[in-house]
Amino acid sequence: MTTGDVLVDTLTVNGGKVGIGTTTPSKKFHIYGDNGTDMLGLIESPNDSASLALITGQASGDYAALAFRRIQTSGDGWNFGMGPTNNNFVVTSRVSNTNTDRMVIDTSGNVGIGTTSPTSLLQISSRFKFDTTGRMDW
Repeated sequence: MTTGDVLVDTLTVNGGKVGIGTTTPSKKFHIYGDNGTDMLGLIESPNDSASLALITGQASGDYAALAFRRIQTSGDGWNFGMGPTNNNFVVTSRVSNTNTDRMVIDTSGNVGIGTTSPTSLLQISSRFKFDTTGRMDW
């Protein structure tokens, strides 16, 4: 494919490896996106009602997530993946282009539902906490 007078590689097959966005794929299937691009891959339904996206945080912080979105409602849906400020696993709802963390698993293994910084093995909002012995504090 050419853009103006420049040859642009869009798909490369090299030594049994397939590359998109790279001429030197290092794995069997290697996609490489531009700096500044958040969405790396997209699977979209034929009637534009839903999508599954692979998102990386090149433009807005280091994170990686799978996004399940309803296209007809401004991209409302859910994201699952690594948060943008640390290595926590985060489940995020997205409504009207606003992401809200709903569940966090931090690097210590603590799970927070309704809180982004759990201090116990399981913490539901700021009211209920379960420790490793099964004891509940509230």
